[in-house]
Amino acid sequence: MDFSSGVGNIGILNVRDIGNTTSKAINGDPTLGIYPTIKVGRSDIRNKNYSIGMAAGYTDDDGVLKQTGHIENYGTIKVEKDNGIGMYATGSGSKAINHGTIELSGRSTTGMYLDNNAVGENYGTIKTVPNPTNDGIVGVYVQNHAIIKNYGNIIVDGANNTGIYISKRWTSGKEELFLLLLLSLQLMSLLQQMEQKLLKLDLKLNLILLSKSQVLKLRQNLVNMLQLQDREIL
Repeated sequence: MDFSSGVGNIGILNVRDIGNTTSKAINGDPTLGIYPTIKVGRSDIRNKNYSIGMAAGYTDDDGVLKQTGHIENYGTIKVEKDNGIGMYATGSGSKAINHGTIELSGRSTTGMYLDNNAVGENYGTIKTVPNPTNDGIVGVYVQNHAIIKNYGNIIVDGANNTGIYISKRWTSGKEELFLLLLLSLQLMSLLQQMEQKLLKLDLKLNLILLSKSQVLKLRQNLVNMLQLQDREIL
C-alpha cells in the first residue's frame, strides 16, 4: 500500500466497541510468508489530518474514549514524509504491536505514537534510515498514561532525533512520586549489585595479597635457614 503521495491517509484502521477484545487488524502473515509494505504520506498538522500506517482506537478532541482497537504489524512500514506516523494507538484497551520493521526518514516522523492509556509492544525494529538527513524523528512517543514495552530494537540515529520520548503530560502528582520511587528502587538494586561485585573483587585482592605475604614469609624463612647453616659451617 503506497500512500506516500497523499495527505492525512490511514493505511489500516481498527476501531471496535469498548469491551470488544476479539477484533484486530494485522499487516502480514508470517505463517504464509507474507510481509507487506505500507508507505506513509505527509501529515497536515495544522488541520489535524494525520498520515498513519496503522491506527487503533478513537478518542474525541476532549480526550473521551469512543472506540478501542488492536493492530499488529509483521511487514514494513515506511514513514518517508514529514510528520507521518508508523503505528498509532489511543485509549485504554487499545494496543499496537510491532513484529516487523518501522523505517523512519521524513522530518518529524514517529515510529509508534501511544496516547490515552494505550499499550505499545515492540518485538521488531523501529529505526531511522542509514545516515538520516532529517531531524525531529522520534522512535516511540508516549503520553497520557500510555505504556511502551520494548522487546526488540529501537535504533534512531541523527542529530536532534529521539529513541523514546515520554511527554510531560504522561505524569502528574502522585505518578511522579511513584516514578521517583521506582527509579530509586532500581538504583538501589544496581548499587547492591555493584557492591557485591566489589566485595568479590576485594576478596580476590585479599587472596592475592595473602599469597604474596606467604611467599615473602617463605623466602625470609629460607634466608634465615641459609644464614643458620653458614654459621654452623663456620
